Amino acid sequence: MNLELSLEFRIGDRVRHAALATDARALVVAGPSGIGKSSWLRALAGHGHGARGRLVHEGRSLHEGERGLPPEARRIGWVPQDALLFPHLTVERNVVFGRGRGGLPEGLARACGLEGLLDRAPSTLSGGERQRVAIARALACAPRLLLLDEPLSALDKAARLELARAIESWCDAHDATRIVVTHDTWTEDLLPGARFVMSERGLEPG
Repeated sequence: MNLELSLEFRIGDRVRHAALATDARALVVAGPSGIGKSSWLRALAGHGHGARGRLVHEGRSLHEGERGLPPEARRIGWVPQDALLFPHLTVERNVVFGRGRGGLPEGLARACGLEGLLDRAPSTLSGGERQRVAIARALACAPRLLLLDEPLSALDKAARLELARAIESWCDAHDATRIVVTHDTWTEDLLPGARFVMSERGLEPG
């Protein structure tokens, strides 16, 4: 089994539970705004407070009971809706943050449309450019599991297609699993996968 989870996580003072077991390498999780999709991704990435349960990816236990591996040990790339860039670092330094001594992976800046932006400060970027940086940063760390929260929402039509192709190509080349959270059908069309719906009852095949 590629991915197995049964996880409780918090949305403010509420508790949700989501469970699934799948061999799929690409997943799409849909559902209405406010249902907890973003909070669930944070819990998977190790940034959610009070998460408990079980999370296993490719046979490797990432969370068990009330304890889980720290985010940096999970080999998970997380792209939140807000790019969360470091304002004091250039675009290039944001992208390579977390790679230790590793430099910018070959071809990544071009694939994510960042050529010509690498020396810029985040404060000078548009919303779409910031999203490109966040996606490149997640890919640069060579994650085994890529979590994408509305990854194409800040981009125009041409950029959506370009970034979707870059994400698919990278995941295929590195045999990585991706989970895309969205409520937009065009995102599902560009980054398709086994579909699940999050509701008050949890996760169900959609």
